[in-house]
Amino acid sequence: MSSPNKNENDSTDSELEDEIQVQDSDCDASDSNEGNNSILMSRLTYVPIPEERLKLANMFIEVQHDVPPQHRVEETAGTRTLKNREREKIEKYVSLKSGTFSKEEDKLIKRNWKTFCKLYEWDPKNPKPFLQMKLKNKVFFLNLRNRKKFVQFLANGLFDRSLYSVYNRFKVMYDPHKVSRYSEYEDKIILNSLQNSKVTINNRKFADLALTLKRTRHSVWRRYRLLKKKYKLESVDHKS
Repeated sequence: MSSPNKNENDSTDSELEDEIQVQDSDCDASDSNEGNNSILMSRLTYVPIPEERLKLANMFIEVQHDVPPQHRVEETAGTRTLKNREREKIEKYVSLKSGTFSKEEDKLIKRNWKTFCKLYEWDPKNPKPFLQMKLKNKVFFLNLRNRKKFVQFLANGLFDRSLYSVYNRFKVMYDPHKVSRYSEYEDKIILNSLQNSKVTINNRKFADLALTLKRTRHSVWRRYRLLKKKYKLESVDHKS
């Protein structure tokens, strides 16, 4: 598949803010996150039991509301930042909201998740396959159609948010991760991994670093940008 050009794949600061409320680089919390880290590792190594795999394989997700046109624009299942052409199409229908999610918006996501679990007889305490959506980061639990329908389901009532924004908020709410300050060791890992690399928000290296550092991909991306400014590194940023 050919890479989209720069204009199509630009990510804006407002999109980066959509992960919000998990201010990793500014948090004063200590590194004593063993509980959360063990839960995170259990999710990363999660393998559904046979009954769950069968249920996921046979799942055919139907959205319970009329999906608005702005939630039909995104080409992925809410896993990639909006391309400029996608944003332009969406904003023909609605003025997109970015930044911090309100308590009311969080309640909607929780309500939609619980409704989904009730309809599809899924344990609401087990969001793991819907957070990673891949077995050992290789094989998808759900096909693309069902992944899109799932995120559209979550986005019911959040019509001025992109699917990408809603899905990332869902992951922040249900996926434990570190919220402490970055250590010097973590900074070195980021810089060494990205040195002389073609850097984009969708670069696979950010996803890999997120798993290694037990942080979100956007947190690592933001940290990289801060480090680049701090050390006045030559820009190797690309938007495609």
